[in-house]
Amino acid sequence: MNIRASYAFVVQVLVNFWRVAGTSTGSSGPAQKALQQPIHILSPIEAPDYIPCPYPSDIVPCECTVNEDYSMEMDCSNIRSEEELKHIFSQKFPFYKFQKLIIENNENFRVLSTGALGNASFEEININNCALNEIEVDALEHSQATLECLRLNDNKLWSSPSFDFTLFPKLSYLSVQRNSFTVFPELISYSLRTLFLDGNDFEHIPSESTKGLPMLEIISLQHCSITELASESFSTNILLSAVNLGFNNLTHLPKGAIQLYGPNSQLGLQNNKISHLSKDSFSGVKLVMDVTDNYLEELDEVVWRPLLEDGVFLTLEGNPFICGCDIAWLIVNRTLLGRIGDKPTCHGGEAFFDLDPSIYEALCF
Repeated sequence: MNIRASYAFVVQVLVNFWRVAGTSTGSSGPAQKALQQPIHILSPIEAPDYIPCPYPSDIVPCECTVNEDYSMEMDCSNIRSEEELKHIFSQKFPFYKFQKLIIENNENFRVLSTGALGNASFEEININNCALNEIEVDALEHSQATLECLRLNDNKLWSSPSFDFTLFPKLSYLSVQRNSFTVFPELISYSLRTLFLDGNDFEHIPSESTKGLPMLEIISLQHCSITELASESFSTNILLSAVNLGFNNLTHLPKGAIQLYGPNSQLGLQNNKISHLSKDSFSGVKLVMDVTDNYLEELDEVVWRPLLEDGVFLTLEGNPFICGCDIAWLIVNRTLLGRIGDKPTCHGGEAFFDLDPSIYEALCF
C-alpha cells in the first residue's frame, strides 16, 4: 500500500469511528457528547486597580495613581520629612518609570537630597509652595534621561539647582517662579526651550544672560524688580520668540536690547515706567506687543507704524498720551487704528476711536 492509500485508509477509519461512536446506541456517544459540551474560556484575573503602582500601604503618605496609558503619578505632598520621602522610595517597586512627581504646599520639605527618590525616574517634577531651599547635585540622577518638565515655584531657593543641566537632554521646560533669587542664574542647557523666572528680585539682567541656552524660545521675567536691561541681553538666542518683562521698573530699552524671531513672536513690556522707545531697541515682533500701563506720552510714527503695517497687534491702554500731532498718522488711518484695540485713551480720558480725524487732517498735515 502506497503512502497516499495509507493516508486515505486512516482518514476513513477515523470517520467511521466518529460515526459509530455517535450512532451505535441510537443516541449521542461519549465522543459526541464531548464535542457538544460548551467550551469554557477562563477569564483573566483582574489586577488590583493600583497596579502598576507600588502597593499603597508601602508608600503612605504618598499616593500613586495610574492613567489610562499606564503612566504613573506619585503625589507625596503629605510627607512629614525628607527622611520619610527617602524611606518610601527605598522600597522595592514593581516599576520605577513614573510620569510625574508632585510635592506641594509642604513646609516640612526643605532639601531634595541625593538618593531621596531611589531608583525612580520621572518625566515631570512639580515641587511647589514648599520650604525647599536646596537640591543636591545628584538628587535627580535617575531622571537624567527622562525629565522633560521641572517646576519649582513658590519655594525658598536662592539660586538655581546645582546639578548639570546638560545631563538632561530632554528637559525643555523650567519654571522657578517666586523664589529668592537675587542674581540672574547662569544656566547651560542644550534642550531648554521655555524658562519662567517671574517673581525673583534680579534688578539687573546682564548682557548675553542666556547665552548658555541656545534653544531658548520663551522667557518670562515678570515681577523681578528689573530696572535695567543690558544691550543685546538676548542676542545669542536666535530661536527666541517671546519675552515677557511685564511688571518691572524699566524706564527704557537700550539699543539692541531685544531681538525676536519667528512668525508668532511677542514682546511684553506692560506695567513698567517706560516713557520712550526707539526703533533700535527691539526688533522681530510679529504677533503682539504689550506696552499697557507705562509712561508713554507720544507714539513716534517711525517706531510704531512699521509694526502695525506688519500686522502686529498693539495694546496701549494706561499710558498718558497727549494726543497731539504725534498720533495723527494713526487717527486718520482707520485700518491701523483697528490694530490697537479699543481701550487706548488720551491723558484726559478721550478714547482714540472717538477722536475726530478731521482735526488732525486740518492741523497736522
